[in-house]
Amino acid sequence: MRKPNKLIREIPPTEFKDLSLPRAIPTVYLVNQCRGRAAIRKGFVTIPKGAETKGKDYLLYYIAHELSHSLALTIYHDYAFYKMFIKICPEKLQHHELEYKPSAIKFGIKTGRK
Repeated sequence: MRKPNKLIREIPPTEFKDLSLPRAIPTVYLVNQCRGRAAIRKGFVTIPKGAETKGKDYLLYYIAHELSHSLALTIYHDYAFYKMFIKICPEKLQHHELEYKPSAIKFGIKTGRK
């Protein structure tokens, strides 16, 4: 398997054990880039270094976001993606998605406010 460019390190599954993952997952790499990517056919996802600097909760959310693309087999932010995202991302972290895609509210993503 070809590794991504600008690789910093592989993120071991122990760092995202709080996610409810339904099956075997692709390899997760932390990379020196501005955006994450789900390389579905290549079997890996990339997480930008900046996500790690925003704290553990944000990093965990970002990993869930990219894994949702891979596990739902879609590059789009569609029903299949959000169905998987809601399944694997802890509810307390899902509000981060609204910063990226405010329209996610129509798929059931909550603001995090009580």
